[in-house]
Amino acid sequence: MAFSLEHGVAVIVILLFLAGIAFFRSPRTARQGDWLNMIAYARALGFVATRFPTLRPEFVLIAVLIGGTF
Repeated sequence: MAFSLEHGVAVIVILLFLAGIAFFRSPRTARQGDWLNMIAYARALGFVATRFPTLRPEFVLIAVLIGGTF
């Protein structure tokens, strides 16, 4: 199995998630964990959006806006 860009991005995102979760152990560092997890989610979303383009991006935008209000 050849190592590709997709594998590299997946490894980086997984490591960011794990690091963010590790920061949740202390109330003092929990905010840093939130930021790391936010960065990991943004990278994963950006990767999926560029790798698998959608036919109706306006529906995705509407879903993100609705989901962001709650």
